[in-house]
Amino acid sequence: MTFKECLDNRFSCRDFIDYELSKDELINIVELAKLSPSATNMQPAKLSFFSGKSLAKLSDDLLNAVKNNLKSQDIKLYPDIWFEPYKSRRFQTGIRLYEALNIKRDEKEKRLEQWHKNFKFFNAKNLAILHIDNGLNEGSLLDCGIFLANFLNAATYLGFSTCVLGSITEYCDTIRENGVEGKIICGIAIGKKSSDNVNNFKTIRASNEEIIKFI
Repeated sequence: MTFKECLDNRFSCRDFIDYELSKDELINIVELAKLSPSATNMQPAKLSFFSGKSLAKLSDDLLNAVKNNLKSQDIKLYPDIWFEPYKSRRFQTGIRLYEALNIKRDEKEKRLEQWHKNFKFFNAKNLAILHIDNGLNEGSLLDCGIFLANFLNAATYLGFSTCVLGSITEYCDTIRENGVEGKIICGIAIGKKSSDNVNNFKTIRASNEEIIKFI
């Protein structure tokens, strides 16, 4: 697989088959992601892996936190007020995703059921929580972003699918109660994709004119 093929093949998997990665398979992904650069070689990124009983308990606890609105967020992932072009990009992505799921706008129960699948990790049998030590500043988030991208691409290269889960980080205290320490950045569902149509959905990329400025 070439580098471009790896980037082209990576997507956010929203339905996984019943396949649990071994510790060795997870370590193989990490070994590649560890090659990521970081400021002064700090290497702040840390991963806590869940599977089996620990995964099931975390899912139950998160769903309970959602039900009881027990929010606790370490890092804000989204703006307080959406503005362009980000508002339109988010809106269009949502529309196209629910079209792939064959869920109409007025089907509120189906939309809620789909939202709750985030907290079931889309049936993945492995979950990683990306986190950093308390006391580290915003620069370490940049390092973690680089590590995260390489982790996702490494998983793709090795034949696995992933989905970054920002939704679960609205409940950081619940995640910490399940053994994760420090600041929670995101979750990563890991496994092998199913043939469900939702996995054919891919997001649209911005044009070069929108993101490039030559000075």
